[in-house]
Amino acid sequence: MVDEKTALEESLGVPVCTCRQHWLRFSWEKTWRAQEKAEIRLDTTLGFNDRPGFRIGAALPFFPWDHQRKTPLKIQAVPMVLMDSHLYDYGDMSSEERQRQITTWLDEIKSVHGTATIIWHQRVMSRDYGWGPGYEQLLQILRDQ
Repeated sequence: MVDEKTALEESLGVPVCTCRQHWLRFSWEKTWRAQEKAEIRLDTTLGFNDRPGFRIGAALPFFPWDHQRKTPLKIQAVPMVLMDSHLYDYGDMSSEERQRQITTWLDEIKSVHGTATIIWHQRVMSRDYGWGPGYEQLLQILRDQ
C-alpha cells in the first residue's frame, strides 16, 4: 500500500491521505494497519457490497482500536451507508423506489446527526449503465434537505 500511495502521489503531485478499498475489500486485522503504515488518515471502506446499511451499526466516524497495541489507530474510519449498485444491481429498483431508499438512508443519518459516505462510481454515468438519473435524484434529495 505504501508503494501504491507513493506512486499515486508522484503522479498527482499532491499528498494522498484518504482512501476507500476497491470492492470494499476489508480485513479487521490488516486493512487499517496497512493504511496507517501508508500514512492514510481517513478510510471510507466500511460498508456492505450487496446492501445499504451501517456495517458497524452507527453513522459516526471513529478511530479503530488496535487490540495488539492496546491503543487507537491514527486513522479515522467513516462508514459507507449506500452505493449505486445497491439501488441498481442488487435492488433493481424503479425510480420511485430508488428515491425512497436514498431518502430513507439520508433521513437516518440526519436524524442522528451522523456522518456517513455514499459511493457513486463515475463509470455508471455513461449511457451504457444509465445510472446518472439516480445520481441526479441523490443530489436533489440532498439539496432539499
